Amino acid sequence: MPHADSLTQVVRLLALSDTAFPVGAFSFSDGLESAVACSVVTDAPSLEEYAYTIACQVAHTDGVAALCALRAAESGDFDELLRADSTLIMAKTSFEARLKAVRMGRRLAELAARILPTPLTQRWHNAVQGGLTDGCYATSLGVLCSAAEVGEREMFAAVVFGALATVSGAALRLLRLSHFDTQCLMFRLS
Repeated sequence: MPHADSLTQVVRLLALSDTAFPVGAFSFSDGLESAVACSVVTDAPSLEEYAYTIACQVAHTDGVAALCALRAAESGDFDELLRADSTLIMAKTSFEARLKAVRMGRRLAELAARILPTPLTQRWHNAVQGGLTDGCYATSLGVLCSAAEVGEREMFAAVVFGALATVSGAALRLLRLSHFDTQCLMFRLS
């Protein structure tokens, strides 16, 4: 499938990466609450180390699954799309990680079917709603990015950025840090 021009891709990624995008990312912390409670994360430097670890983990799990989903969506291989989703949910080791992936993914699948109602986004939404697959966020994002003609690199960056935004948002609620601290962290880790 041809990709949209770069400006269109940027605008679409901004919309998808907006923390106000209604998929529920703001209600999760990627384990930061526990890390703060156990004094693993106490300040900006330890937060940056934690966020870097989360970004690496997300890149190697969700990022790879999103790429597999995008490629499967673009080639029309629905079985491979289901396999990517199944493999990703098995890689989620904690209850919170599975809950986040599925809650956000189901919302994104529904939004994808409404925002860009293509045969694939409709089929994906029906598969998720019907319980054929879990509908993880990363695989739902791959489907939506395929429909939105967003490229692989851009989508991959959005996956990692989303993880950093989740941790940064939670840090503002849990630590004595300012928006300046979290924005500096986001720019350094980007």
